[in-house]
Amino acid sequence: MRFLSSCQGGNFAIRNTIRALHADTTGSLLPMAAISLTLLLLMAGAGVDFSRAYVTKTRLQAACDAGALAGRRAVTTEGFNNAAEVVANNYFDANFNPANEGLGNAQVAFTSPDSGSTVVGNASGQMSTYLLPFAGIDTIDVSANCTSTMSVGNSDVTMVLDTTGSMRGSRIAALRTAMKNFYDTVATATQGSNARIRYAFVPYSSSVNVGTLIRDVNPDFLRDDVDVQSRKPIFEDITGDGAWQLYSGNSYSKKKTCNNAKPDNTGTTSYRCTKYAKKDYRIEFSTQTTTEQFTGFNYTQVNWDVSNYKTGGSLLYLNDSGNETSTTWDGCIEERSTVVSNSFSYNSLTGYSPSGATDLDIDTAPDVSDDNTKWSPMIGAVAYRRTDSRGNIRDVDESTFGRNTGDLFYVCPNRAQLLSTMSQGDFYDYADDLNTAGYTFHDIGAIWGGRLSSPDGIFANNVNEVPDNGGEVSRHMIFMTDGQMDADNEVYTSYGIEFHDRRTTTNGAQNNAAHTARFLAVCQAIRSKGIRLWVIAFGTGLTNDLRTCASNQSAFTAANASDLNEAFQEIAKQVGELRITN
Repeated sequence: MRFLSSCQGGNFAIRNTIRALHADTTGSLLPMAAISLTLLLLMAGAGVDFSRAYVTKTRLQAACDAGALAGRRAVTTEGFNNAAEVVANNYFDANFNPANEGLGNAQVAFTSPDSGSTVVGNASGQMSTYLLPFAGIDTIDVSANCTSTMSVGNSDVTMVLDTTGSMRGSRIAALRTAMKNFYDTVATATQGSNARIRYAFVPYSSSVNVGTLIRDVNPDFLRDDVDVQSRKPIFEDITGDGAWQLYSGNSYSKKKTCNNAKPDNTGTTSYRCTKYAKKDYRIEFSTQTTTEQFTGFNYTQVNWDVSNYKTGGSLLYLNDSGNETSTTWDGCIEERSTVVSNSFSYNSLTGYSPSGATDLDIDTAPDVSDDNTKWSPMIGAVAYRRTDSRGNIRDVDESTFGRNTGDLFYVCPNRAQLLSTMSQGDFYDYADDLNTAGYTFHDIGAIWGGRLSSPDGIFANNVNEVPDNGGEVSRHMIFMTDGQMDADNEVYTSYGIEFHDRRTTTNGAQNNAAHTARFLAVCQAIRSKGIRLWVIAFGTGLTNDLRTCASNQSAFTAANASDLNEAFQEIAKQVGELRITN
């Protein structure tokens, strides 16, 4: 950066005066004194005015830097457009007033040679002098140049995404677009560098699809049997006559003669005379048989063997008609054991309070000898509520209930993904494949976002993988939701069917408070690991719970698709580092 000065006219007058005094041979000291005084005034004037010019240049430079930084921050997927240029100019104007600085002909221009990756600023003007005009120097040219760019170091970004039913339609479309723009913004910032950027995903609703991730670490972290609110088939013994067969080859011309000849019926065998032709009666017999016939179901909790099912094999069960069919695992899991409480907290030194909630522990691996510490595969095909003939849910075990319970709500979101580098195409494909269904259980989403992000958990080998460049890694988790907690107690979730299983409540009633307490405790645990936790409330208010979950200055509201994209863009820019490069 530099400032330029130009002197106009007066320097020739000073030179002529000095030459005239030098030519004076009268021997007087007065000319010499005049020369000295002139030089002293010139030096003093130069000192004052050039000091003013230096201060003005410093302020001009600071304003240029501020404008360039603001302009780069305002860059969107549309590049350095008019809106971003206006932001840059506004920041410059807020930091520099040409009139107050005595700067005339002030000009500033912000441009981008590479569609917004860098923003370049050029500012200039002419400062009027105070003391140098007598020497013919009326103005000093002042200029500043600045360049701003955004660089991103090694970063891990875990996206925990609400994919419940309320996100269907335009909302999921807006999320897909915002995700893609986030990727592109970060990719632009790392272009030409050796920075490593990785992404993980946890779509959630009333469950999470993490089963294959667990299995890949250790299949023994999954139970071999699971208790499910299900149904047992009912069979009844049905006794009937068997097929009629000839008793002997004898033929009788009269039926009466045949009846007199046939043996007496016994408890299991019957005899009869049958006419085969004219005057041809013969004895037949039939032996009774007993068969087992399917008559319905008894709706109750059932223990299912999932040792084959959890490894990709089939699980056999009876359909509504009593015919054997099979199902395979979709990957969703039931959580580990927990404790019933409406109040949870987390401390990095003492852990969770109350203790015993292994479902909230995002670090400790299961004890393979203790089923209570393991996760269980969900079996959506065999899960049922118990209802009466009017469809009202009942907590009883009677075969007269639940004959039409096919309306049980169960969904399994898209499969979660561990941290990995992704091409644009792969990232776009994941975003486009997101489906929507289910109720809103923030706690299950946060729990697994924490597990996939934790450097101390069962996925530590993945999280702690050292980048090729050997640099430090910043960790971020983006929690995006469009609704408040809705922990429905009649659907099959990662906590079973709460009305019957009662893992988080004592009475089976819907208890959003219990799940919210779990959610906030897990948020504390995530933040304690140095992970910056961003929260976006899309189409809903930023509740105190969501605000509390977020790290400092990391919560956003998004009323519409544009706001959602802006929130993701702001996070993308803060994942990176804006800096002046001149």
